[in-house]
Amino acid sequence: MTESQAQHTNTQQNSKQKQSEYAKKWANENKTKIAKSVKEWEKKNPHKLAAHQYIKREIYNKGIQPGACCIGNGNCSDKVDAHHSDYTKLDQIIWLCRKHHKAWHRLFVAVGGE
Repeated sequence: MTESQAQHTNTQQNSKQKQSEYAKKWANENKTKIAKSVKEWEKKNPHKLAAHQYIKREIYNKGIQPGACCIGNGNCSDKVDAHHSDYTKLDQIIWLCRKHHKAWHRLFVAVGGE
């Protein structure tokens, strides 16, 4: 790695750390606003809330372990999320890292799916 590449990597890491610190500070200062937003989302999305709760229960009660990202073939470094293509089929999920999960939703929203 060249010196320039190392400096760029350090700058990126510092930027991520500053963003993280800012986000934590903002969240701490805006707990009421966040709670209100969460309650509104839950009210508008009961089917998604049920899917989230189902997965949490499966992990807690049955010890189910999240799998590797099915797009990245286990080579992704991000935390994985359970993705439901159909919220009426709670036990049918795929595991996607955050990067691929966001991309999945951007793609399907763009073509009018999911």
